[in-house]
Amino acid sequence: PVSFSEYCLFDGTVYTAALAASNDDIYVGGDFQTCNGISSNSIIRLNSDGSIDTGFDVGSGFNGTVRSIAVATDGSGDIYVGGSFSTYNGTNSLRIIRLNNDGAVDTGLNVGSGFNGTVNSIAVTTGSSGYIYVGGTFTNYRGSDKKRIARIKKNGDNDNTGFIVGSGFDVTSSVLSIALTTG
Repeated sequence: PVSFSEYCLFDGTVYTAALAASNDDIYVGGDFQTCNGISSNSIIRLNSDGSIDTGFDVGSGFNGTVRSIAVATDGSGDIYVGGSFSTYNGTNSLRIIRLNNDGAVDTGLNVGSGFNGTVNSIAVTTGSSGYIYVGGTFTNYRGSDKKRIARIKKNGDNDNTGFIVGSGFDVTSSVLSIALTTG
């Protein structure tokens, strides 16, 4: 196990961490600007020994908080990131984005007008569908009513065919976590 405090001193709150798909690197997200004085703006990747992985270049990073990181299940090494941001490294992306394993934006996920509230959780299915389940405080995604929970396609399109939640959750609710089962 890695002790983050031993290797990386954050200047803010850490909300999420995810193990990289191909090795023991760790993605860390939250409401911080630096790790050991190195600019990271809400996201950073640490090597398995806890040192900063400089191969993951976030540039100017996020303009808000990262609340969730989920590893893509397609073998690419990419990650999905959700939170309360509207841009990443100068690219508009409302509260959800897919990043390549080098930190660059993966343009295959087109979120359009995105979510109108914070994304707190992301879970990605395995297999060819690659559905992305998203939970948070939002009520809308790309112009469609999505009350706190949504399923979107791997290209960012709304999925309105197989995951219908009716009126969703009430206005005082927030989805904080999503778990998927196999079988």
